[in-house]
Amino acid sequence: MKLVRFSKGIVSINRIKRIESALESLVADIDAMDAVEVFGRVKTVQGLLVEVIGPVRELRVGGRVAIETRLGNNLMCEIAGFENDHALCLPFGPLEGVRLGCKAIFFIRMAALRSHLMIGSVG
Repeated sequence: MKLVRFSKGIVSINRIKRIESALESLVADIDAMDAVEVFGRVKTVQGLLVEVIGPVRELRVGGRVAIETRLGNNLMCEIAGFENDHALCLPFGPLEGVRLGCKAIFFIRMAALRSHLMIGSVG
């Protein structure tokens, strides 16, 4: 039996593989869960700045937002900051079709869990 020494003791390779398999299974179960759509609405457009109202307590600077335009496409934006409980977003493209009241879908990820499990992986 192969053993690995850690600062807190010795663990067998088989135990490490069982733990790794259980974590991979857990990640697969989380990925299979139905996503909850969190959204808000466009409140104002000032120059290139799009102000979105919605559940800002769930958001973070650098987060992504997809605005459903009146032309039927999605415009991706990044949250640049917050003001008066509104998200201030900068678009990655032209603001054609963005109007007051357009739906803004917030992307909320579990990146912390994934990044820990994917250390050393490529792709």
